[in-house]
Amino acid sequence: MEYSPKGELTHKKVDTNNYLEWRNNRLIFVGTSLGEIGQLLEDNYGYKVIFESDSIKRRKFTGSSSAVEIGELLEKLSRVYNLEVKTNGNEVTLKQNKDAPPGVD
Repeated sequence: MEYSPKGELTHKKVDTNNYLEWRNNRLIFVGTSLGEIGQLLEDNYGYKVIFESDSIKRRKFTGSSSAVEIGELLEKLSRVYNLEVKTNGNEVTLKQNKDAPPGVD
């Protein structure tokens, strides 16, 4: 069931494995914006995530990663979106790699 802001309940088919993978220390993302992933890192892991641009925050990611080794997730995001990921203590900055092909912001 899904509850809407208008107070309506609707049935929604979901893959329950996505919600149960935490038992295996896995994070599962299905069309999740990088902004939402950043918020997850802030809320659950104590990171401060900074995005160079809103266009990076809006990109959608589908995949899985270790829930223990957050560096694995950051590396995947870096490779998939050609991002430069810089960490300084608990601060993570995501910005477009300077070597990105033309037209990628």
